[in-house]
This record gives sequence, structure tokens and C-alpha cells, in this order.
Amino acid sequence: MNYLKSLFLLVFIAFSTPIFSQNIVINEFMASNDSLSGIVDEFGETDDWVELHNRTNTTVDISGYGFSDDFNLLYKWVFPSGIFIPPNGYLIVWTDGDPDQGALHTNFKLNITGERLALSNTTGVVQDSISFGDQETNVSLARFPNGTGPFIQLAPTFNASNGGVSTTEVERSNFRSYPTLATNELFIENNLESVQDCQLIVYTIDGKKVLEKNEVMTPFSINKINIESLNWGSYFLTIHSKESIPTHFYFQKQ
Repeated sequence: MNYLKSLFLLVFIAFSTPIFSQNIVINEFMASNDSLSGIVDEFGETDDWVELHNRTNTTVDISGYGFSDDFNLLYKWVFPSGIFIPPNGYLIVWTDGDPDQGALHTNFKLNITGERLALSNTTGVVQDSISFGDQETNVSLARFPNGTGPFIQLAPTFNASNGGVSTTEVERSNFRSYPTLATNELFIENNLESVQDCQLIVYTIDGKKVLEKNEVMTPFSINKINIESLNWGSYFLTIHSKESIPTHFYFQKQ
């Protein structure tokens, strides 16, 4: 699989709204979705999508909220009556430009080359917003830590919490990466019964690519990558291969 790399990986947060006192936030979105992601709407279509997150312990009614990719038209699309997000829950909005397909299908699409998103409450106040640049297919921008952090590139965690890969997720993954606390090397396991041409990319916590390596991994092999050149801090490793959606692992360089 050939993944197009954007020239710039930085998310433009100059127009982002502080979220510390907000109940509902834009938590994750994907501006370029295709069949390899495995994410489809109720019609089996690979539409672009946005995930909202309720950060409170109570159900929130977002009927009448505005959603838009135009800051001059905050109510370009309005959530219909009866739309709730459960306590600490998530809601997927399909930004497919096809509102006739259902209550959560907007009348606008996301732009892969970048734009702005704004979520406004019923009183005209912008609840949350984000401005972003060029996007990659099947790679989402998500808040990390979940619900509160800045937007960074991640393998999609559709309708679920953003964060490091859990033990269960690792066991189901085609790959495994360790250790979480690393010094000079990271180890990558191929759990597939076939040879994998992999692209390994390491990002900083704010989305900057700092290391890229191509690896041919034989069935059930363990490869390693040298990370001595990285500074101390937190990073994400993303593994791309033809037989797997991008897989994301969090680690700390010591």
C-alpha cells in the first residue's frame, strides 16, 4: 500500500478553542477514508467522519448544536432534535455531504488539504474548534491524551478512547512493539503468516516525523529499529503494511 505523505505534519492550532471547561469536544476525525480502514457508515460507504466526546459524567443533549467547516457560517449544519451523547461517551458524525442519508450525515465534506471545523452550542458560543493542514488517507487526527490533549496523527480509534494500545488491542493486532520505556532500540513483532513490507514511522507527541525506516519482516519475526538519535521524551510509532491498517504504538525514549 502506498501512503501519501504530507509535506507538513503540524496541526494548526491557532484557531483551536481551549477545552478545559468544555463538556463536548471534537475528539478525532479522518478527512480521507477508504476501504482499507475498515470504517464504513450504515450504507457500507467509506465516508469521512468526526468523533465527538462527552467529557462529563452525565448525558448531554446536543440537539440544535451547529457544526461547520466555515467559521463565517457556524450553523452550516445543525444537529437534529433528539441527539444525545452518553456520559463519557462518543458520537460519530459522517461528514459526507449527503444529509439525506440520515440524522448524523452532514451537508459538507472534510477537505484533505486542510480547513477549519467548529462546533457551536445553541447559544451561539463556539464549543470547540480546530484548524488543520494536509491529511493522510486512513490516518486520523486525534486528541492525546483522550479528550484533553492536542491533536496528533494516530491510527484511528473509531468511536473509542484515543491513547496507547491496550494489551487486548496488541493481541488482536498484526504487529506488536516493545518496550514502552526504551533506550536505544525498539522491537517489532510480525504476527502474520506472510512476509510484510513495512514502513515504520516515529512521530513526536506533537505530530512531527523524526524517524522513518522500511523493513521486510518475515512471518513471526522480530525486527528492531535504532532510536539512539532520538531525544528523551514521548513518541508514537506507526506501522504501515499492505495487509493491515496503520497500527499505532506509544513509547517513551529514556
